[in-house]
Amino acid sequence: MRWNIETIFYLSHDGRRRDIKLEKGAVNIITGASGTGKSAIIKTIDYCLGSSKCELPSYIKRRCAAVGVKWVSSGTELVVGRLVPPGEQKSTNRMFVSYGHRTPIPDTVREFAGPTAIEAARNTIERLFGLGDIQSEGTVGQDTGDHVSVRHMTPYIFLTKEVIDSETVLLHGLDDKDKADSIVAAMPYFLGVTNEETLNAERRLRQLRKALEVQTAREKARISAQTQVAQRAYGLLAEAAQLGIAEEPTPEMSEAALLQRLASLLEAPLSSTQRPDDTDLIELYEERRQVLNEIGTRKRQRQVARETSETAVGYSAAVKSQLHKVSLAEHLHLENVATVCPVCEQHTEKGQQVARMLQASLERLRKENTVAERHRPRLQRYVDEVETEIAALQERLRRVDIAIKSLLDRIEDARKIESVSDLVSRVLGRISYFLETAEEQSTGAKNLEPLRREIDRLEAIVNKEAVEVRLQWAESEVSRFASEIFHELPVVDPCIGADLQFSAKRADIRIVENNPRRSILRIPEVGSDQNYLAIHIALSFGLHRHFSKIDAPIPGLLVLDQVSRPYFPASEEQDVRELAIDEDTAALKRHIDFIFSEVERQQDLQVILLEHAYFADDPKFVDATKMRWTRASGEKLIPTDWPTK
Repeated sequence: MRWNIETIFYLSHDGRRRDIKLEKGAVNIITGASGTGKSAIIKTIDYCLGSSKCELPSYIKRRCAAVGVKWVSSGTELVVGRLVPPGEQKSTNRMFVSYGHRTPIPDTVREFAGPTAIEAARNTIERLFGLGDIQSEGTVGQDTGDHVSVRHMTPYIFLTKEVIDSETVLLHGLDDKDKADSIVAAMPYFLGVTNEETLNAERRLRQLRKALEVQTAREKARISAQTQVAQRAYGLLAEAAQLGIAEEPTPEMSEAALLQRLASLLEAPLSSTQRPDDTDLIELYEERRQVLNEIGTRKRQRQVARETSETAVGYSAAVKSQLHKVSLAEHLHLENVATVCPVCEQHTEKGQQVARMLQASLERLRKENTVAERHRPRLQRYVDEVETEIAALQERLRRVDIAIKSLLDRIEDARKIESVSDLVSRVLGRISYFLETAEEQSTGAKNLEPLRREIDRLEAIVNKEAVEVRLQWAESEVSRFASEIFHELPVVDPCIGADLQFSAKRADIRIVENNPRRSILRIPEVGSDQNYLAIHIALSFGLHRHFSKIDAPIPGLLVLDQVSRPYFPASEEQDVRELAIDEDTAALKRHIDFIFSEVERQQDLQVILLEHAYFADDPKFVDATKMRWTRASGEKLIPTDWPTK
């Protein structure tokens, strides 16, 4: 028989206990108005399944010292309790686990038995629920893909208000990105596709493949290093031969011979060299600087002389032009100019004055022309002299450059001797370091065959192809069960007559329409809260049919938070619904009737239905109602007179 819950209990700070007693293998209904604590039932069960956080409402945390759940299965009783964290503390790090043929529920915190750490408590619960010894390669408490834990069961036992009519979240916990991957990874185990042996083999196989990858890389590096030893030794000997301290190696030489030759080089003494003095070079550079300065001075003088000569040529041309014009006055016989005006015949001296001025200008121009003609050759001779000096200085500069080059060559030769000595020292240093590291790299090959054989053995156990076939079978079984249930539930187009196709790989479900094309729809595309509700109920009960068939280690428990949610939104809710029969009520009644019939069908399936709605005229509903909290009665999950802390 699968595990059911017998009692959910709460302990007050003053020694009182509140029990919610449930019937095994039956429908258990808890109805009540908003704020009475119905939804806290799910959070209590989740907290006692080793949740890392306590998400109980504050009014419970303040009034309760501890909470607990009593599970039963085939005569075995399991009591799990947890202290409620005080104040703003998110959780407690200890749980209480006790089990046996008769395990009483404690009345106070002091009576709790089996205190243990959360991880140890989880392990005990997992063992009792039927989870095998599945080792984890992760850290303690961490959900890893191959560490199937009790925390991976919650998607199959809780249909919370966030999930029951959701168009985006298929199962509880899949909306948490930190949990979704591990939930999907653990799903094949609960579907019966894999078992403890295959999961442990997969874990071990991943470890060995990683180890083989590392060892193979190391072996390649070792072989490459050994190959490089000979190549490097050959290169160092060739370099030493170029420096004249060793004989040229031959390609036929073995690695040992190359290493021996290198070792012998370290025993030979080094010769010393002396660097020559370069004082003369400084003097030559100083002489070259002075010559360059003199050449610059002479070139500036040549430029000034050339500009002066060009100016003189221009001036001479201008003087000649003026002289030519003034010379025309000689034909006027200026020395014989009369003193009588030829017009009025009066006496005047002006004619003679003008004549004298013309004669003076003519004389001055002749002198200036003579001076210009006399200085032009002298300027040209000066330019020629400067050109000669520049040529002499350039020749001197060439001689200085030759002397500098010669001295530099001598200095370079001396430096080469010193450089060779340095190179020899460096090469010998590299040879010494190389010989030390070469000895460390000369390790033997590691035998990887045992590792490969173990990997082959584990691959045979895992058998990916067989796992894939079993997964397809499990998906088809769940799809078949879910489709059968889906046909019984109230839906609207496009879900009327449609089938459901479940995928464990994607943790997804598709709707196959009942039309000639068999169109495939995603959940958001069906477009109705009534359809969303039917899909989630069909999948959850379909999964439990499969779990029961394969005897999966999942408790026979399904907690549904308000099936009436799509039919009676929160804005229309009353404290407790005494519902008249209408279309929505009839649809809701079909869901309720299905739940009762399905529980009868599976026998060891227990359903806890948290509801606002109450069917007073349905004897089965009334008989299954374990708690009915109304505003009029003032009853709640936790009595209001419990003291707070």
